[in-house]
Amino acid sequence: SRSHTSSAINGSVIWDRPSIVGNYDNDCGCFRSIDWGWSNVISHQMLKRKSFLKNDDLILFVDFEDITYLNQTEVPAQGTRLSPQGLVLQDQEQQISEEYSGKVLLEKALPGNLDQGQPGRQKRSVENTGPLEDHNWPQYFRDPCDPNPCQNEGICVNVKGMASCRCVSSHAFFYTGERCQAMQVHGSVLGLLIGGTAGVIFLTFTIISMLSQRASQ
Repeated sequence: SRSHTSSAINGSVIWDRPSIVGNYDNDCGCFRSIDWGWSNVISHQMLKRKSFLKNDDLILFVDFEDITYLNQTEVPAQGTRLSPQGLVLQDQEQQISEEYSGKVLLEKALPGNLDQGQPGRQKRSVENTGPLEDHNWPQYFRDPCDPNPCQNEGICVNVKGMASCRCVSSHAFFYTGERCQAMQVHGSVLGLLIGGTAGVIFLTFTIISMLSQRASQ
């Protein structure tokens, strides 16, 4: 099975009627459309090996479906990117510099003694802003899971900007609490321990009573 979507040529598609997209051929007295094929083909030997050929006849089932009406309902998607206040990226900085190019030319025309003694302004961008901790970044730029606030090998998950801990659990113990700080025992294991302890005490009491009765006799 193979699916292929053809591209539009002169307002139509190559699978349209040959009288529309094709040229008239005097040899056959018919219209021939544009030839089309794929880069990968299957060999005759492979067709026989896969039992695609029946009595050396190759049968192809072709199903055409017209989806050109989707071109009329296509909605152009325009990507919108929101940039928070206070963060200037390289592309935006270049755009701002182009907008204020007249102001820069005016500053260059001023006497040079006005700029003496003032340190040069470093270009700010995402690459040379330094570590994240050195700047007063907004809260939504910080990862609440770095460092991991969860204890006892808990997994931190960022839920709407808040750190939420997913505590680990084993066959005998599990951790609870906001930071997985409390360790608890499974009810089945706790019941097994209580039952085993009670059984040992009862067995010990029975053995002691039997030995005391045998000694009195």
